[in-house]
Amino acid sequence: MVEPQSQQSSPGGRGTWVVVLLVAVGLFAASAAVMYWRGVLKRTADAIQIKDTSWKRQAHEDLILLQDAYTQYRDQREIEPFVVQARELVEQYPDFAAAHTMLAQMLIDAENLKEALTHLQQSLELNDHQAEVHLLAGNTALMLDDVAPAERHITRAIDLEPSNGRFRLHMAQVHLVKQAPDDARREFINALKLDSSLHKAHVGLSDIYASRGKTELALQQINKAIDRAPAENLADWVIYMRRKSRLLRRANKPGEALRVLESLLAKDRIRPDLMEEQALCYALMDQPDEAAKLYDEALIVLPLDVRLLIGAIEWHHKAGSPKAARRHLLSLRQINPDLPAVDRLERLLVTDVQSPTP
Repeated sequence: MVEPQSQQSSPGGRGTWVVVLLVAVGLFAASAAVMYWRGVLKRTADAIQIKDTSWKRQAHEDLILLQDAYTQYRDQREIEPFVVQARELVEQYPDFAAAHTMLAQMLIDAENLKEALTHLQQSLELNDHQAEVHLLAGNTALMLDDVAPAERHITRAIDLEPSNGRFRLHMAQVHLVKQAPDDARREFINALKLDSSLHKAHVGLSDIYASRGKTELALQQINKAIDRAPAENLADWVIYMRRKSRLLRRANKPGEALRVLESLLAKDRIRPDLMEEQALCYALMDQPDEAAKLYDEALIVLPLDVRLLIGAIEWHHKAGSPKAARRHLLSLRQINPDLPAVDRLERLLVTDVQSPTP
């Protein structure tokens, strides 16, 4: 994973915000997960305002049936059959906003963002008072690198629900894409004023401070994110712990950084990204052999993990252990001899041919 630069880039430079934008990607993905059909219909029920007409009652019933089937089977079947059914529903009830919204979400799941945005906009033309749909339309536009409609939709969502702090997180991402970090910082702070439980706002602030070389402020914010992340949201907590470790390493505190990672469960520590973070800490402590040992232990648990094998080869090379490195390279070749990394690592290990075997 690319890390934030420790010095602030010149105005207008896009490189500074590469890592900060990773937060945006995470937020957009989370938004898509939140917007599954039962949630969409529940949150927008008042806005839809289904009148007591037979066709709208029937449309709503048909929508619920399709939504329930999709929610139940989306992980077990291809998405396309559901998309076909949703298209038929839209054709049958073209003036039913919720049908366009559901088709759009399926299209997002199928990674057809352009058509999804078209249907979200059609839903909003039929009923402009759908804050969550405006939010989804804004995020979809932003993922298409179309900033102007993204800002317009998210602004409208905030206008409809000005006390919803979560919407401010997404507006902050718009400002980051526009390379306006001060505006993004303001929105993250506004989000926390409205809802102090929004731990992702602290992550955003941490990344902004880190990009400016303000490591202590960045650490303060990531610690707040760790404290406020729900206990059941383990995935976010692990990510935040890695961010804290990375900040400590950048502050030349590799020992503290390692202790942060060692507080995680063993099964989490052997994730390739966390393995890399631990290895870099050992490198700062001039202990590449400990990094190599770490990979050896992880491969006992996950012997076929290609990324762990690549890491083991690289760190054994750095530790001056060519025999162990070549043993892992042989395993990698057996798994997939056509991997581009195989030839690269073979060239890397050529320099070890004349080295003494430990």
